[in-house]
Amino acid sequence: MRGRLDAVHAAITLHAQGEAGHHAREEWIAVLSALTGRRDVHGLLAGRIVRILVDDRALPREEAARRFSAHLSVGPSAADKAAWAEGFLAGSGLLLVHDRDLLGVLDGWVATLPEQEFPDVLPLLRRTFGGFSPGERANLASAVHQLGTGAPAPVAEPVDPARAEAVLRTVAAILGGRP
Repeated sequence: MRGRLDAVHAAITLHAQGEAGHHAREEWIAVLSALTGRRDVHGLLAGRIVRILVDDRALPREEAARRFSAHLSVGPSAADKAAWAEGFLAGSGLLLVHDRDLLGVLDGWVATLPEQEFPDVLPLLRRTFGGFSPGERANLASAVHQLGTGAPAPVAEPVDPARAEAVLRTVAAILGGRP
């Protein structure tokens, strides 16, 4: 179902690039926003809906962090919490790398899991993080390591200025600028 939700969102986003699709996109975002307040939506979908709204800038990151924290607090089972986190994080770990609040919420939740719940949650978290690219996982590990220090997380691979210059020339040529 999460894949279908993503597919519908992608289709509506593509359709919204035309004049007629703008209204459909607004309605879609309104529907998704209404669903975020419901408790009867499976965690995998609820987390994904919040992520879609954040990525579309329909929901501020601060609000997403608050909702993430609220959903990982007292209430749902550990498996339900992990499903919500999987829905929210699926597809890309870069949001966690660049948003210390969200990363801190997730780190705090995992660190405080009771010993009897950890084995239930581990396979779900492993599946979520296993879907990230190796570079995202390396950057995420570095960001987690830096959480307590307050220092910015270093990137996993240093930037090569010569390669960066080549990329900038290519992008400029694609965009019609001077190479």
